Amino acid sequence: MPAQILQGLKEIGDYLGLQHVVDERHLVLSWISREGLPAKRLGGRWCAEVNELEAWWAGAADSLSKPRGQS
Repeated sequence: MPAQILQGLKEIGDYLGLQHVVDERHLVLSWISREGLPAKRLGGRWCAEVNELEAWWAGAADSLSKPRGQS
């Protein structure tokens, strides 16, 4: 089965549950540059594979649940 690809910052943000965030697109760009959100620029649009996003999101949730100072 081919990987599901999300196209555009809005679609990526919507998939991550950011529909009600005022500046959803800027938050997604921030996560790409600062947090390593797995998205690529293809033909002038941001694209991301659903499987990679889910793995990244699970890792981000794990890191947030650990007390500061632990890795």
